[in-house]
Amino acid sequence: MKRKLLCAFVLGLICTILAVGASAADISANLNTPTSNRNTGNIVVSGETGSGNSEYVFIIITDSSKTAADMTESGILTDAYTVGQCMTDDTGNFSATLKLAEQYGDGSYNCIVYTASGNSGTIPFTYQSPYTIPKALKYLSERKLDTEVAGDEALFLAKFESVKTLFGTDTTAYYDSFVQTEKERLVNIMIQIRKEGGYDSVISFNKDFAMAEYLIAIDKLTTEDDVYAFLETDAAKAALQLDTRYADAAEAVKRQVAAVIAGESFVLPADLHNLIKEKLVIAEFGAITVWNDLLTLVGKYSDTIVIDSDSQTKLGNITVDDACQKMYSYTSEMTTVAGIIGAYKKGIADAYNEKYPNGAPSGDNNGNGGNNGGNGGGGGGGGAAPAPSDDNLVVVPIVDNTKPKEERERFSDLAGYSWAKEAIYKLAENGIITGYPDGRFGPGDTLTREQVVVMLVNAFQKATDGDVSGFADVKSGAWYYDSIRYAVGSGMVAGMGDGRFGVGLPITRQDFAVMAYNAIGASYEPNGTANMKDMDSVAGYAQKAVKALVELGVISGDDEGNVRPLAYTTRAEAAVILSKLK
Repeated sequence: MKRKLLCAFVLGLICTILAVGASAADISANLNTPTSNRNTGNIVVSGETGSGNSEYVFIIITDSSKTAADMTESGILTDAYTVGQCMTDDTGNFSATLKLAEQYGDGSYNCIVYTASGNSGTIPFTYQSPYTIPKALKYLSERKLDTEVAGDEALFLAKFESVKTLFGTDTTAYYDSFVQTEKERLVNIMIQIRKEGGYDSVISFNKDFAMAEYLIAIDKLTTEDDVYAFLETDAAKAALQLDTRYADAAEAVKRQVAAVIAGESFVLPADLHNLIKEKLVIAEFGAITVWNDLLTLVGKYSDTIVIDSDSQTKLGNITVDDACQKMYSYTSEMTTVAGIIGAYKKGIADAYNEKYPNGAPSGDNNGNGGNNGGNGGGGGGGGAAPAPSDDNLVVVPIVDNTKPKEERERFSDLAGYSWAKEAIYKLAENGIITGYPDGRFGPGDTLTREQVVVMLVNAFQKATDGDVSGFADVKSGAWYYDSIRYAVGSGMVAGMGDGRFGVGLPITRQDFAVMAYNAIGASYEPNGTANMKDMDSVAGYAQKAVKALVELGVISGDDEGNVRPLAYTTRAEAAVILSKLK
């Protein structure tokens, strides 16, 4: 009804213009080129009427072939895509915002302006529809492999070619050199690694594209020198596709890895990533010359050098320095990942037995609660508890989501964790967490602070640059560096308060709560109904977060009604809490 009334007004103006005839002025030169906003869909029309006083202005958006002269009564009813009106200021200047319906896509349109005094003007402009990108992402998300729907890969490629500029996709010389079969293979890879539910943003699409493009490019190389040069000249995509820890490895280590890559072929990005990760660990440990090198590597590869609960308990009563000194005597065994883990466990056992020759000390820390909670040194070394922190994190383990659902769900070590199994499988199915290469999930393993940050940034797509120069233990180029930088920039973490971030230190349950609370916006105000028995033992900086998450049902405490604030957060606990947050 409103549109018809407005059209009636415009029709009246046209009649006036026709009646005035030669006295009507063309104000096209007084109009600014309309602008459109890709995000909002707003079209801003502005200019001045030339009348020098206040008057009504009526606006039509129409086809690029139509002008004011074409707008007859029937033309307005059939050719006007949208209409609007506004009042000019006292000098005849005006600005109005219009929108087009979803059916109108990107392209060239004309804007026709009529004034109450009988003048009119036409100005062309380019429209950017807010629906174009979502529609393209939806279309690409629905394409399947040719084995399911014939021709879908070709449709995917055709659509990508039409929107790659709009998406800002970094199609490098690699892609430009691909023959048709290689482009089709790229599409095949992208469809296979696409997360369940499809692409939720251009960022996620472009990330998948970069990984697929990089894999095909590197798969074509056959010599160590070519692979090494390739990895060195495209560091940005190497960091995305491979393992960020590659960047700060010595040249000799990199060349060992390059030689392995040159002799292999890969089906999916995860195949390349896993091979690089394994060989990088072996090469780095194989290149050590003094025991101190082990200190750096054990922390650097803490996601790979995973020890059992018995070793964790012993490590909580000694220092990492002691363990690494003893581990150094087993360097000849460090030729595989399993051998490295075994050497670390032997080093821990030797150091522990030397310190406690008569058996376990009184109140031996189990790393998982009780009165000591998280007071052992854990993975941080030194034996002292981490200083109270006001960091803000949430735990989301990184995933290799390229494996079939059935394989992802076959974790071999969930017996006794029925309370967490549903959450673990739910997150695994959604590509948020994964287990270890040997089929374990590691439900009782503790998480370190830098591991948690990497998980958080990956899960919530945080990418705000922050300043980490004040952290003495955060090394530029380290595998966790960018994630900590983004977490600091997003206000999620603030460090230990003593010039350290706390790399290598396990995360306590109260710190986990603070991080989770901030991750969901920190907007909920506790109402006083959180009645955990040990709430008084929660640090002041964590009281609000713990109370809020208890009241929201995110944290439920143990069977005795304790929240255990100083206990370390395990992977199973993280899965349960995360499943309630996501």
